[in-house]
Amino acid sequence: MLQAMLLLLVATCTVAQSTTEIGQAVDIDCLVGFEAVNGVCTDVDECQRLNDDGSGVLEEDRRDICGNYVHSHRPGYRCVNTPGSYRCERIVDCGFGYRLNETLGVCIDIDECAVLGYEAACGLKLPIKVCINLEGSFRCDYRTCPPGRYLDRTTGECNPCRRGYAKNLLDECVDIDECGSRKDSCPPHMRCVNYIGGYECKHKIFCPMGRRANYNGTLCI
Repeated sequence: MLQAMLLLLVATCTVAQSTTEIGQAVDIDCLVGFEAVNGVCTDVDECQRLNDDGSGVLEEDRRDICGNYVHSHRPGYRCVNTPGSYRCERIVDCGFGYRLNETLGVCIDIDECAVLGYEAACGLKLPIKVCINLEGSFRCDYRTCPPGRYLDRTTGECNPCRRGYAKNLLDECVDIDECGSRKDSCPPHMRCVNYIGGYECKHKIFCPMGRRANYNGTLCI
């Protein structure tokens, strides 16, 4: 009968324990972090065991093994039990866009552009949009092109010169003076007014309300 009980005990042993027959009794030797409970080595929940040094500290001021006060309204660390051991986690709610730096114990900004990747963060492939990291957040903007160039939102490329611009001797895109170079299409009765990137046609004379300029732009009719 005793032999059968020993076989049963050995069969229920885990890697965290061993059995030794001492006379009519069986001694169970558990690894560190485990204790014998009903003949089986069971994990010790260190988080539930208070750090009582016999100093007579009041119950409400006693701390757990991580040094955290028992009552949750006291700030500190959280004890997390693990098989055969435990770990202490700092109780910090960093909020959206931040994470806890375990070494420094402070909340730091999450660089979503680096963590998520530009394409995932902005939803469009580069180089059409660029991801810009902000404190606690990020934003996606269309990439910018040099003055006189424009972004092709299909390819993401900066075209050499947009309409109304032409390259100069320095290979720079500069405004075309359509009026001065007589490249405008204004009719004879209107004058050409140049502006950056284009031009417009305006009447040569200003007529009062109810009247308009004649075809040559010389009289109000």
